Amino acid sequence: MTTTAAAAAAQAPAPGCLFPVVTTPPPVVTEVAPPVVTTAETGKSIGMLPLLLGLAAIAGLAALLLLNDDDDDGVLVPVTPA
Repeated sequence: MTTTAAAAAAQAPAPGCLFPVVTTPPPVVTEVAPPVVTTAETGKSIGMLPLLLGLAAIAGLAALLLLNDDDDDGVLVPVTPA
């Protein structure tokens, strides 16, 4: 018995089976994705300079806010119980 005949015999309904025999659905058609166009082909690209400048500005602002810690204003008041 060949594999095709064995598959057909396995799919055949058993005698006295109450379920209807259904046909298999058609195969799913897959669409081909459009080709990817690289920036070298178009000649346009998004520059990295604005991104780097923005990151440098955020890092500079964070450094300015975190390193500027002069809450005491140079006045030391001793706290002693009176």
